[in-house]
Amino acid sequence: MSRLKRIIGVAPDQLRSLGFDRKALPWYRDLALATICSFALVGGVGNVANWNASSFDLRIGLLMLGIASACGLLSPNRLLIWSVAFWFLAFRGLVALLFEETIQAVSVTIVAGLLAYALLRLAVRGEREELKANKHPH
Repeated sequence: MSRLKRIIGVAPDQLRSLGFDRKALPWYRDLALATICSFALVGGVGNVANWNASSFDLRIGLLMLGIASACGLLSPNRLLIWSVAFWFLAFRGLVALLFEETIQAVSVTIVAGLLAYALLRLAVRGEREELKANKHPH
């Protein structure tokens, strides 16, 4: 059993399917884009979802959502970028739900969690199809 699998419970092949490779420069690009996208998505949703937001807050929120979209579109590994961003948003929504208990926090947590789960299922299904194609070449 590899050290990585013991630590996080995921096989290295599964991580490679999401683009994880410490020796490759694109991994660090995707990590930076995922971080920027995550914080921009949280800030954008936070500003746009506010019921009493001023026009300035709405413009800032839309700008941040635009930055998040640009980060997601710049990388060829979009699945990783959006997965990380939606998991981060779901976790942030869960924290807000625990402290604020508002309908906005509930809706953000549910929607972001479902989107993150759907992206994870896509990654797993893609990995399974790739493994089947490698086992049975035509």
